[in-house]
Amino acid sequence: MKKFLFLISLFCIQILIAQDANQRLKQMQDKFKSIEHFKAEFTQNPGQGNKEFTGTFYFAKGNKFRVEMPKKKIVSDGTNIWNYDEDMKRVVINLLEDDASAFTLEKYILEYPSDCSVELVNGNSNTIKLTANDEDELGFFYSILWLDSNLMVNKIEIKDLNNSIFTLKLKNINTESSISNTKFTFQAPSGTKVVDLR
Repeated sequence: MKKFLFLISLFCIQILIAQDANQRLKQMQDKFKSIEHFKAEFTQNPGQGNKEFTGTFYFAKGNKFRVEMPKKKIVSDGTNIWNYDEDMKRVVINLLEDDASAFTLEKYILEYPSDCSVELVNGNSNTIKLTANDEDELGFFYSILWLDSNLMVNKIEIKDLNNSIFTLKLKNINTESSISNTKFTFQAPSGTKVVDLR
């Protein structure tokens, strides 16, 4: 009888932990949905011993984003994506949905969680782990989202199907300053080679 009660208690604890994780996920998602746009400084580590990148990240609802690094820019209007390399004097244009290398914060916060198991890492309510139910479908094994005191994602770690770990850290997140819609389009400078894959 004691063993049975122990198993029931353990089962109830697991249900409460899962509820806490899903509740925290919903709070984070509600916060994200309430934001029209933001600007932040970022550090990106692409994994596999590759060089770390830093720059400025702009975001607006509808999968619009702009990544500015020295000599490189990646811009999306939510439909198209421009990948500009100043040194190569080349811009590659593709449809956002067709660009396998495109990282969209919105998908990891709003779309993918419904296809993942959700848990709090070590019971920490500011660290949410999403484990893909079907990693081949989503293209990753897991992602971990770190939240700041305002429920904004300030760090994300993704383990992809090659067992590489990609990390993006955001700091000085500013949701108050206005961002022009022109930030989310790209006009190639004169003399740039344009490769249009759409």
